[in-house]
Amino acid sequence: MATEALDVRRYIDAKFDQKPAPGLLLMGDGNDGPGRDFFESRYLFFDLVSNLQGDVVRAERYFNHALFDFPERVRWTARYDDAIGGVKAANNPLLIDHIMMSQALCRGQLPLVAQAHAGAVEHEAFERGNAGATVSQRSSDHRPVSLTLVATT
Repeated sequence: MATEALDVRRYIDAKFDQKPAPGLLLMGDGNDGPGRDFFESRYLFFDLVSNLQGDVVRAERYFNHALFDFPERVRWTARYDDAIGGVKAANNPLLIDHIMMSQALCRGQLPLVAQAHAGAVEHEAFERGNAGATVSQRSSDHRPVSLTLVATT
């Protein structure tokens, strides 16, 4: 996964070399696997999302997270038992599905803009769509995430 993240960042850097303020969205499952916090804190491993977001020193190429201003108590997309950390799923809300956007999409430099509070974890849609389903019948083990972009003109 580290190699894949590096390849994605290389692609992003190439886009910035082609255009000064590209409108880019990074979306998907950024699950580092079980025990992520354990390995990061003890062995100085990095996390996938931070590498995809970029380095704040290169602010123009840094990606904002669409869920940074979504309420913390519901800012999670999956719950799993963490066998390495010994945490049960009920006590292990994880934000592993992400939407990140380039600065140009936040600043209104393009025909579309991501305004404050534009990102969401779609808990209600998940619950309604899976009402009455068993674990094996659910549409997914992840809650969907969304981002609303609005026209700037």
